[in-house]
Amino acid sequence: MLEVPYSDRNKAKALGCRWSGAEKRWYIDNPDNLLPLMRWMPAHMKKAHIAKR
Repeated sequence: MLEVPYSDRNKAKALGCRWSGAEKRWYIDNPDNLLPLMRWMPAHMKKAHIAKR
């Protein structure tokens, strides 16, 4: 899940993020390239992604 502010919703959509109405959160449908989405990732997800590299 991503932490996308309302003001960034169109940017998130353009990068392929999707909105879950049930969970009221943004998510990534195709996680092949996470770098453009790092600004919206929760801190624990950023650490995990960096550790994989």
